[in-house]
Amino acid sequence: MPHFGYRVDNLEEAIEGEEVVLGPIEPADFGRAAFIHKDGAIIEYIEYSQLDTWFGQETPWRSTSDSNQ
Repeated sequence: MPHFGYRVDNLEEAIEGEEVVLGPIEPADFGRAAFIHKDGAIIEYIEYSQLDTWFGQETPWRSTSDSNQ
């Protein structure tokens, strides 16, 4: 399903008052997500709990030596 995705610090705050169509869910080991319907579009909000892995694999956009992020 085509959609936009945004990283949020607090998933509950992001979806409060919105038309939630799916979630919150934990799609993998990195955090939680929810999908809302807004202005004719589907928007995904993701709250990361950690950034070391992505679906069980090492995070491709983050180096293990990059400890400041």
